[in-house]
Amino acid sequence: MSKIKVAALGGIGENGKNMFVVEVDNRIFVLDAGLKYPEVDLYGVDAIIPNMDYLIENRNRIEGVFLSHAHEDHIGALPFLLQKIHTRVYGSNFTITLLENLISQSNIDIRKTKLYRINTNKKYTFGNVNVAFFGTTHSIPESCGIVIETEDGSIVFAPDFNFHLPPTPAYQTEFDKITALSNSNVLLAMTESIGISEVDRSNNDIMFEHIINSCLNTAAGKVFIGIYATDLSRIQKVVDVASAQGYKVILHFPTRDKILNVALKNKYITIPESSYVDYKTFNQSAHQKIVIILSGVGLQPYRSVTKILNGQSKQFTMEKNDQVMFVSDPIPGTTKEALQTLDLLARHDIKTIRVENKMLRTSHATAEDLLMFYQMIKPKYIMPIVGEYRHLQRHYDLIEKQTAVNSEVLKLDNGKVIVFENGSVSESEVIATGSFLVDGSLMDSVNDKVVEERNTLAEEGAVFILININQRTRMLINNPVVYMKGCVLGGNVDEYKKNVSEMALKHATNALKKGKFEQAYLQNLLETEVGRMTYRIYKRRPVIIPIINEMIQ
Repeated sequence: MSKIKVAALGGIGENGKNMFVVEVDNRIFVLDAGLKYPEVDLYGVDAIIPNMDYLIENRNRIEGVFLSHAHEDHIGALPFLLQKIHTRVYGSNFTITLLENLISQSNIDIRKTKLYRINTNKKYTFGNVNVAFFGTTHSIPESCGIVIETEDGSIVFAPDFNFHLPPTPAYQTEFDKITALSNSNVLLAMTESIGISEVDRSNNDIMFEHIINSCLNTAAGKVFIGIYATDLSRIQKVVDVASAQGYKVILHFPTRDKILNVALKNKYITIPESSYVDYKTFNQSAHQKIVIILSGVGLQPYRSVTKILNGQSKQFTMEKNDQVMFVSDPIPGTTKEALQTLDLLARHDIKTIRVENKMLRTSHATAEDLLMFYQMIKPKYIMPIVGEYRHLQRHYDLIEKQTAVNSEVLKLDNGKVIVFENGSVSESEVIATGSFLVDGSLMDSVNDKVVEERNTLAEEGAVFILININQRTRMLINNPVVYMKGCVLGGNVDEYKKNVSEMALKHATNALKKGKFEQAYLQNLLETEVGRMTYRIYKRRPVIIPIINEMIQ
């Protein structure tokens, strides 16, 4: 009998940051390593990744990282982890190819990484544990489920899948491998929860195709289609429909976009040569029937439209007889800016079509998909993962109400460790979890104090106090100068600047009289005293930034 531990470092009660740990005796298997995108109020923060201290402290016990698919909420934190530890990484060809691109942009020597392209017909052995993969259908090619085979039964990890008929073999579900799992004594199924509430969505692409065809049939000018880069299967659908109607197709996206660069280079997206137009050589007058796909992540499709409308695009212009279509709703946290783009389109009298989520087939497992999955693999325990708490709760309710599913539900929280040993289940310990805020490169993290200062700068502004000191004579060269940026104090600004300057002059003069001048001491003192005075008089808390220059004259 083995001692098996299961824990989540992220991905429970949140949208993104998916990272799970399975320990079999002394061996650690990491399942996915994702990030999540920040809300708009986290100024300058590009991504949020899980706290990986537990993995770093136990690096010598890690057998590898096993990846389900190539979306950044499942692989985006890997460069940060690989900077801290050297371990093997397993994934499909598309996933590893995209990961190589991601790593190369993170200043990591790709030659020092151990990346393995898996074969779903092969098992990978680590002592008394085998790891296998099975193909699943998702919105990105070569998505996989993962099976960890132990002496006590199999642990099946299945995030982000559905049972729709796939558009191409790269999206195909391997049903034979899934049904065969019922013969392997499935101990635990770890399955996604995001799609559990998708009860009124279309279950096929018929409506989507109809909307595209209708748009193209009535178009008097160019057709711009904004679509997320993560929806590769839908991008291919747009290309296929447009090509069939005799349209030329331009695919425009930021050069740094990793997903589309890899998909095009490796032919996971194919555009017929007769239909393809390079946006760099696009001549508007030479093409009467043209579809321009504006892609990217986050707000990029909306920002591209705004840029064109404002005349800031070198490649495209937008006229009144053009049409714009947005495929799927704005992602959480971006709705306000997306609506501003829609308002701008209305102001320019541009016909706009919004393909809402309910018109599109979901790329996640619905309640019906999950029930079918459980009936095929017959797990002893089910652990809902991947989703916010409302999704998880619906998943719990689904399992408990279905008599056809003879499984016990286990409720996991980030950091909580569930242990399987000697036929029993317990919660024995808690490991450290949380988030790192990443600024710019995935190599640099941002602490809470920096984020707090950025929020304050945005809301309250800043007061700069410039002090020039003669290093040789240890005297002030001139009275302190005060600058204000983004501050609204509601009083006499000149009087406020004069009071701050006088306060800075007093404290600087006293500090210079001491035996040893300490610049850090003077900076901290001014931050505190000027901050107190500002709040006392104006009830505002701008960031106080003393700038002390020691000059030789």
